Amino acid sequence: MTSKNENKGSMAFADTILQYLEKRAENDELFAVKFANPSKSVDDCVTYIINEVQRSGCNGFADDEIFGMAIHYYEEDEIEVGNPINCKMVVNHTIELTEEEKEQARQDAIERLRQEEMAKLRKPIEPQKATEKKLQDVQPSLFDFYPHTAMTPKTKIQKEVARLSATLRPISDAQIEWAYKHCIEHIAYRTKNGTITCSDCGHVWHSKSTLADTLCGCRCPICGAELKVEETRKRTRHQTRYFCVITSRKGFQVIRVAQVRYESRKGEPMKFYCTEVVQRWIAQDGKVIDMALLRGFTFCYCDVWALDSDMEVRPHNSLYDEVVAWSDVYPRLSILPQLKRNGFKGNFHGVSPVRLFKALLSDPRIETLMKAGEIEEMKYFLSNPATADNLWASYLIAKRHHYQINKSECGVII
Repeated sequence: MTSKNENKGSMAFADTILQYLEKRAENDELFAVKFANPSKSVDDCVTYIINEVQRSGCNGFADDEIFGMAIHYYEEDEIEVGNPINCKMVVNHTIELTEEEKEQARQDAIERLRQEEMAKLRKPIEPQKATEKKLQDVQPSLFDFYPHTAMTPKTKIQKEVARLSATLRPISDAQIEWAYKHCIEHIAYRTKNGTITCSDCGHVWHSKSTLADTLCGCRCPICGAELKVEETRKRTRHQTRYFCVITSRKGFQVIRVAQVRYESRKGEPMKFYCTEVVQRWIAQDGKVIDMALLRGFTFCYCDVWALDSDMEVRPHNSLYDEVVAWSDVYPRLSILPQLKRNGFKGNFHGVSPVRLFKALLSDPRIETLMKAGEIEEMKYFLSNPATADNLWASYLIAKRHHYQINKSECGVII
């Protein structure tokens, strides 16, 4: 039978998860709704985490990764918890024993010491023999929490970026309002009998223009929102999107990425949240410094950010490139004079802002193509840097002689 002392690790792990989730629910109203779901429990959450860790094949995890699994369990309505697993869990939190447990542990230690000494007295003395060294089998622990610290700014440019980042104003109300109107879907829930519910304000009305509503959408008579009509029995809808604000600061081109989340429940006003998660600082030589929040559950889900963490200098992560590429761009831009000089006129031509700005500031070939209006060639060379290195001289000769340049079937410029 398992004693109370042996269960202390499991109890401490569950208590740690519960304390984090309760704190998260206090600071995040959207998560608080999920956390209050009566069909969810901390015990099932712990079982789900243990099964996920077992499938990953790893032993040690950061706090944010474990907490990210817990958040994912509560945010998903239909999720496979798995079967309970009996294992050892180690946490980096102090386990406090009661006075009775301390006294019992002391008596157990004295008894073990007495048994060991008696065994030594009974053991006959034998001549020493050379023995081969064997690898000690260390029982792997399921969790080995360690504090996740931010990357301390070390270089001059990193320190300057960290200083300037602290002077930026928060994402403005006008920018958030633009994201609310343009970055998320505004849905009208329609039933078969023609009853329509606005996802923005929760207003309910009846419409007879079924075909017109389906093709052209409709407008809510209360809030005036333009809605896309969907005939569905769903009562909830949630979505996560990103948008970026492009500005400049003291010689840096800054791309600020914000995560927008909403949850719509039929008959209730929409809940909308906006949080800045990443800043990409591009120097005049094209070097990029990343500021970001901590990531939770880093090896799987892309939208799990530690929203209560600080915006600090982080090592480069490919996800930072992806969220910029996914983002809608706020239309009011503040551009460095060097980028305007190098041919940027406000159109990204389907290229990620970070990728285009970095190339314009560091690669004269991209600057030449942009100024010449050769947009397709510019995009091709951006996507094929090795080809650009090998064929740039040939490309210039062909353009000088007014040759028509096409792409062959193999994807190489000829």
